[in-house]
Amino acid sequence: MNDVGFQPEPGKLVVLGRADDILNIGGEKISPYPIESALNAIDGVSGVAVLQLDNAFGVGTLYVVIEPEPGRDERALMILITQVMTPLNRTFGVRFEPLLPRTDTGKIQRKVLQARSAPTV
Repeated sequence: MNDVGFQPEPGKLVVLGRADDILNIGGEKISPYPIESALNAIDGVSGVAVLQLDNAFGVGTLYVVIEPEPGRDERALMILITQVMTPLNRTFGVRFEPLLPRTDTGKIQRKVLQARSAPTV
């Protein structure tokens, strides 16, 4: 099935997501989906992709690409994004894009975003 997860205790299974979507952030494997869900819940956000970008040392760092609703103040959104991300205790970068690339079915195209150049995180 190509899913990744772990068994924290007998009788309990935690599924992190598809193996292709799991991020390696500083050696820790994390799923982007819970983070994306929390960021998508912010009023004024119409799309989110959480990616892994490797820094100059080849270590993965979190990178958030946000599609704000038209007319939303990016500085105000940045405060709310920081409130979501800060408890994760991770360095992260943020980029705002007016429209995220999507498939015909509306799914965000992570590989397209990953391939685009990004500022240093």
